[in-house]
Amino acid sequence: MKRIVLFALALTLLLGCAVPTGNVEPAPTAAVVELTVGKPATAAPASTDASAPDATDMPDTTNEPDEPDVPLGSLVPESAYPALAVSDGAQYGCDVVCFADGFGYGYDLDGGRAKDCRLYVEAQPTEDLPPIETHRLLLAVGGETYCLGELRFDTGHLGEQNVYGLSYVWVVTDSDLVDLEPVSIALPDAPQERIAFLCGWDAAAGTADVLTAEKLPAGPDEPTEFDPDSLTETPVTLTVPETAVLTVISDEGAQMALTRDRFFALLDAGYIGFLPAEDEDLFVGCDVGLSGNTLLWLCELGAE
Repeated sequence: MKRIVLFALALTLLLGCAVPTGNVEPAPTAAVVELTVGKPATAAPASTDASAPDATDMPDTTNEPDEPDVPLGSLVPESAYPALAVSDGAQYGCDVVCFADGFGYGYDLDGGRAKDCRLYVEAQPTEDLPPIETHRLLLAVGGETYCLGELRFDTGHLGEQNVYGLSYVWVVTDSDLVDLEPVSIALPDAPQERIAFLCGWDAAAGTADVLTAEKLPAGPDEPTEFDPDSLTETPVTLTVPETAVLTVISDEGAQMALTRDRFFALLDAGYIGFLPAEDEDLFVGCDVGLSGNTLLWLCELGAE
């Protein structure tokens, strides 16, 4: 570019020194034009945003699949795992109660407290026979980790719910992996104990309507029976407080605690406590402890 400018200046001097002949006018001074070399006019302007990433550094997300919600070696997505919680067990006569989707077992931890516990599902499945895939339910507390049972998923029917409204089975008493056994749930004292049959409820109000009857004496291995003549004709509305001890019987015959939300969900599903029809051989009622019209505890009963 400097050579072009110098050439233009030299040409101007030469023209200025030429001797004119006749009426010829002097040539005008040549304009000096600075030439620049740049990008073609069609090129995109450079970005002035220093934070903008270089296109060559940006990942190619074309047709990139979403991150799978399934741990390595598993067919069960993490979204199918239960919602877990550890609660204080004072009202159940133990240290803590570990809940999975509102069903729980009580445990003694040598004074361990719920706030010191972490309950989780082991993502890596244990070896098992397809289509059943088993994951351990683990409790970490005080530097120790305990297996509380097996969560068995049927991978051929994922999402299908069983009688408890769950898509898996929590196996405790029939598991060789369990290394912390649950304890029996202790029921609080109640001024009155009755047999109850549920005939209505209001989850929002936290109430249940029941027909009650007197229990007949029975031995420890005998089924619970009631006096039909004592069955009330008019339902009684009971308040179900958060502190009520609510239990059902698991597939293994063990006593499982319920959260109040799960209790009402089972009622909505028609699971527990209804007066059997005349052609039914199975008696399913509830043993209840009452203080006035307040439910202190409820235990599912079932015997042929």
